[in-house]
Amino acid sequence: MSENVYFAGIEGGATQSKAILLDANGKILAETDGPGTNQYLIGLDECLKRVECMISEIKEKAGLKSDLKLKSLGLSLSGGDELEIQQELKSRFTKNYSHLSEGLYCCSDTECAFYTVSDKGGVILIAGTGSNCQLINSDGSQHRCGGWGHLIGDEGSAYWISLLAIKTIYDHEDNFVLCPYDISYIKEAIFRHFKISNKAQLLDYLYPKFEKANIARLCLEIVKGANDHKDALCLDLFKECGKILAAHVNAIGPKINKDLLKCSDGLQIVCVGSIWKSWKFLEEGFVAELRSVQSKQQIISKVSMLQLKVSGAIGAAYLGAKTVGHLLPLDYKTNANTLSNFTI
Repeated sequence: MSENVYFAGIEGGATQSKAILLDANGKILAETDGPGTNQYLIGLDECLKRVECMISEIKEKAGLKSDLKLKSLGLSLSGGDELEIQQELKSRFTKNYSHLSEGLYCCSDTECAFYTVSDKGGVILIAGTGSNCQLINSDGSQHRCGGWGHLIGDEGSAYWISLLAIKTIYDHEDNFVLCPYDISYIKEAIFRHFKISNKAQLLDYLYPKFEKANIARLCLEIVKGANDHKDALCLDLFKECGKILAAHVNAIGPKINKDLLKCSDGLQIVCVGSIWKSWKFLEEGFVAELRSVQSKQQIISKVSMLQLKVSGAIGAAYLGAKTVGHLLPLDYKTNANTLSNFTI
């Protein structure tokens, strides 16, 4: 393939996105950050407008002409799990944005993360603003647990931890479910984050002024409480978060092809999202929950947890390039760190 062709990938989250431009040899030429591209939150049309803006930015940063047509574009987007949504994205892209790229690949934000690290199959576990878990078997079959949004899902995410913290305070002070830990730090953190002076004022931010990302950002205060103050309630919230993230893996366990379990390092789990930066607080709950269920299921015996060092947009570009018959050379070993290895 000619060296004068270019491939782009976008990893689109609920609150922020990343676009990367590569040449035919897999060299990164430019990258840029953009706003969230979850179509459930902003709509398909606005999603594609934001995609166009990010593509324009990376071409400009790379010194390419604004009208240059990419060889392929991979869109790996939060809210892009379902086939119907992917087909509608492709249809609208073809109709209104075909000038951007010859080839197009659409998938969920879980898929790009894994193909940044491996093409052999494994589990992707996202825990950022929202959460999702997806299994990709070596035969190409996929199975998911979660990823259903903040109303009925997002367990183990920053939003989920923040909401759990809020509910813990309300339940305790209502004498409904008493918290065994001191609630002072969390209550003060909630008031500080939302700039309120009483609990009733918080209802504005939970209902008429609801913004998922703003609630999720409360998690930064919970991290601070665990890190700096060793606050017992903050530590317990992360322990519970670890348990529920592990429950996602247990849920897809029966669907895992046996060849993925025979690797020397065990089942690969690619961990994506800001919550994994707090692994030292998640680990106890995560490992305990996995071992508790697997002692009965006896499916998973060893786990290798990997954390991306680079953006999953690289994997999106790789998947996009495959649609036009080009395999971008990726150095998988340099794209991730080992977060943890353990036996069940």
